[in-house]
Amino acid sequence: MRALSDHSSHRLVVIEQGSNITRTCIVVNFTEEFSMSAYVIFIREETKDESQMQAYAQKAPAARIGHDITRVAFYGQLEVLEGPSAEGVAILRFPDMAAARAWYESPAYQEARLHRLKGAEYRMLLVEGSDVLPV
Repeated sequence: MRALSDHSSHRLVVIEQGSNITRTCIVVNFTEEFSMSAYVIFIREETKDESQMQAYAQKAPAARIGHDITRVAFYGQLEVLEGPSAEGVAILRFPDMAAARAWYESPAYQEARLHRLKGAEYRMLLVEGSDVLPV
């Protein structure tokens, strides 16, 4: 293996193999620390009080302000393949576990959460992703 280009923040690496020389070029940015995405998964099992869910729906968007959140799935069409049924599922992506916890523990989300807890039975999971460096 030999480096053809080595700048302060990027390195282009060429790997040569065998007599026919196969070259693979990889550019890696060494200035950014790599972290895995995290996902918050909401599973709504049963709605108990629609008015509380309406209040939650009004307050929850304010909790996203200042947080890097991507909606991956948000209460779309659902088919249960195994296990108990669910009324709805939402999946939010965060840059990492710490960012997800910061959003969850924020005063704005905790205020909205009170309405969700009164309005429906939920399961909520925080899962670390399996991001890999692109090749």
